Amino acid sequence: MAGISIKGNREKDAKKRKNGLIFLFLLLLLLMCPARIADAKEKTVLSTARLTITEGTTKTLKLKNNRKKVTWNVISGKKNIRLQNKSKSGVRIAAKKQGIAKVQAVIGKRKYICLITVKRKRVTELDIMVNGKKFRAELSDTVAAKALVKKLPITINMKELNGNEKYYYLKSELPAEENVSGQIQAGDIMLFGSDCLVLFYKSFQTSYSYTRIGKILNSDKLAEAVGSGNVDVTIQIR
Repeated sequence: MAGISIKGNREKDAKKRKNGLIFLFLLLLLLMCPARIADAKEKTVLSTARLTITEGTTKTLKLKNNRKKVTWNVISGKKNIRLQNKSKSGVRIAAKKQGIAKVQAVIGKRKYICLITVKRKRVTELDIMVNGKKFRAELSDTVAAKALVKKLPITINMKELNGNEKYYYLKSELPAEENVSGQIQAGDIMLFGSDCLVLFYKSFQTSYSYTRIGKILNSDKLAEAVGSGNVDVTIQIR
């Protein structure tokens, strides 16, 4: 009986030791898991591997969990974007021209690359009718141009001036932002002052200032269409 009792005690002791080892193993796992989770959270990564931006706008590309010195550069598509406000935590990307570019962040020997897609800015297009001929124009991104759109469609009788332009005084003023001077191109649509709408059908140099309204894209036969006198012109959204 004594032998059976001793054997039973040994089995109990062995079971306790086994349970103790299992407990210690589980405890070590619990202690290690938070550290691993913390390591994963602190991994340096870009906020996105692909970014889409519209011409004329900006977006910020973030570099998460980085405290080290970083070098930002454009490795392709320099004509499409430019970088602003470079820092350890990110960079602002300004879209210049439609196309594809790549931005790279270098930290030591590690490189992080983001593919940038620059989309063409949506432009309001106009149809301009002159003596039965249709011309396609793009509206400029000015306050005056946007104000004129609210008045369309309109048909106006434009008067001849200087053998290179037609003009018409609007019934109400538009917000002027005069900053265009120097080279005038055939097909330019401008605002002189705050109420004079001008359509240029020949190219020339000028010292006058204008607010840009738009541009006729297919202006090759514009001079022929407008002629040498006054002319009726219809402007409407395409």
